[in-house]
Amino acid sequence: MVKVSKKSIVYWIILVVLGVAINRLISTIAGTFGIPLYLDSIGTMFAAVVGGVCPGMFVGFITNMLGGLSDTSTFYYGTINVLIAGIAAPLHDIGKEMLEGAIKTIGENDYLHMAKDIASYHHE
Repeated sequence: MVKVSKKSIVYWIILVVLGVAINRLISTIAGTFGIPLYLDSIGTMFAAVVGGVCPGMFVGFITNMLGGLSDTSTFYYGTINVLIAGIAAPLHDIGKEMLEGAIKTIGENDYLHMAKDIASYHHE
């Protein structure tokens, strides 16, 4: 059995609350200014990238349940927000691996030294 510390539970709860707040705030701003974009998944992607799939899914689900209190059509988009979290977390991991590989390649091939030499070349 895996033990979960109080610190990780508090971190997880804060992350979910922050993600829901971001979603609701940006959705309200978009609605106020009449922006025809559904930006209520930014907090979902944030939570999925920072905390993993589960916090992101909770953020997406809770956001749409709270939004459903004022607009019942948002209940149906809860599934989409959960799927967005399920996609954002693994894509973050893939992107991170690609970035680390690119940095390693740059270091091995001395591209930075070549760029420095080119930049410091003075033709008289």
